[in-house]
Amino acid sequence: AAQIAYADVLLVTKSELAGEPETRDAIEAARALAPRAQLLRGSTENHAAWLEQVLADPDVEHVPAEPHVHDETCRHPDSHAHGVDSTWLNVEGRIDLEELEDQLTELPGNYVRIKGIVRTSDDDWAAVHRVGLRVSSEPVRRQPGNIVGENGRIVALGTNLDSEKLANCLRAAYVK
Repeated sequence: AAQIAYADVLLVTKSELAGEPETRDAIEAARALAPRAQLLRGSTENHAAWLEQVLADPDVEHVPAEPHVHDETCRHPDSHAHGVDSTWLNVEGRIDLEELEDQLTELPGNYVRIKGIVRTSDDDWAAVHRVGLRVSSEPVRRQPGNIVGENGRIVALGTNLDSEKLANCLRAAYVK
């Protein structure tokens, strides 16, 4: 029951062996324990293919840039010069960390790297990371006040980024 309750994804296999009524009952019981988990029905082969696709590095369109020389005067006033966008937001409030991770997972593959430091719902600090489509977090051992002040901050790198999509992730995760 604990594995199901904490699952992000529920994979249903061998339903043809159990029969439709039994499978339906099992799915209803699982849904009661994990109402927000993604539920996929299929064969082991289908699930393996899905998992490989989820874990694969996302396709990122590379936009060729003008040749650029890095030297001591380089200031990168235009992030598009390298074909990579960036955007960042202050995180002004406490965050439901699990909800933020879910929200960041839903962003499209053009958000290649996301990192941030946020104040959690229990008033601790956590570092949040997304590389490709994988999201993780861990507690920050010391107060990051000298790094980010009272607020946290989140930064995204990728192509054709929309800061409003990142802001929507935060809005959904703020503790009310």
